Formats: sequence, structure tokens, C-alpha cells
Amino acid sequence: MSIRLSITTRARGTEGGEGESARQQLLGSLTHKAIELFLLQQTLTVAATWPKGKALREEISRSVRAAWASLSPVGIQESEGETIQEEALHIISTAFSSREITALFSHDAAAGVRIQPEREVVDEEGRTFRVDLLIASPPAMSLTVVDFKTHRPHRPDEREKMVRQLRKYCSLIRSAVGRAWHVEGFLCFLDPPAVEKVLR
Repeated sequence: MSIRLSITTRARGTEGGEGESARQQLLGSLTHKAIELFLLQQTLTVAATWPKGKALREEISRSVRAAWASLSPVGIQESEGETIQEEALHIISTAFSSREITALFSHDAAAGVRIQPEREVVDEEGRTFRVDLLIASPPAMSLTVVDFKTHRPHRPDEREKMVRQLRKYCSLIRSAVGRAWHVEGFLCFLDPPAVEKVLR
């Protein structure tokens, strides 16, 4: 079964709130893009089949470099750019080596599960949003919505904003696929790695 969702997005790099520095925004944008590229390269959707250790870090490093090139940031010294890329590499490598995050990809390889990074959805008013990651299991009629965040929020209102956003994504997807599908959402914090299920 092909799931078609018409969802586009917020601009990347705004997850930390109004006080977030330009450097933090760039790091957030780079991290999100690199994760998208890394996941698109995985021919199998089960974390157990992914490269480990040094091989995993090398593959993520290639994704970080490609993401940096696609962002084409201006006004950044070469040395600072290399530092930001190293920071993104460390964050993603640590996160995707953690049990908390790899558990999202621990399904059975034969279950027909598909990972779909950066899925676009459109609401009733024609506004477009982008979901960081959709994990679809048609045989089980199950959809998991994952919203990646570089860091945990410092204030309760920031967390509530993240929760509202994810709930909206889940609601839009639930409307698109029908009530027969089970839809659940997770906030996935990268540094330090943690996964938080968001209830309706």
C-alpha cells in the first residue's frame, strides 16, 4: 500500500527559540539535513543492519559533508565550519549508536517497514509542513512520526511548543490515512540521546 501525504515545513534551525544564536541554528540545520541524507542511504530500515563503530562514523561523516555543501553557509570561516561539522558528526554518531534512538529502528526486517525522512504534509488550509521522519508499517497499519531535536528544551514553554507541533503532525497524518491506522509520535533528542513518546 502506498501512503501519500501531501506535509511541508517550518524552516530548519528554529527549534531552540528566539534566543538561539546563528551558530546554533546552523548546527541544527546541518544536523537535520545530515540525518536525512544518512537515512536515505540506508537500503535496509533495521538498525541492526547498519554499519557499526568506525564504519558508522565514516558514513555519517559523508552525510555531514554533503549536508554542509548543500546548505552553502556564507560568512563562516573555514576553521569554524570544520568545527561545526565535527560537532554535528559527534552528535549524530553518538545518537545513532545509542539504544534509545536505535530502538526506533529495531523492527523486523521482513515486516515491510519503510523509513521516509522529510515527508511533506498539507493541512486543510493548504499550509505545508515537513515531518522529520515517518516510519511506516503497512502490514501492521502503523505509522510512527519522529521529530528530531538537537537539544532538550530549557524552558517548559519550549517543550510545550515542540509537543504541540508533533501532535499537529500526528493529527494531520491520522486524517490523511484514516482511523484504521495506528499513529504515534516521538520527540527524538540527539544531544544527549533520548526519546520521548508524545501522547495525544
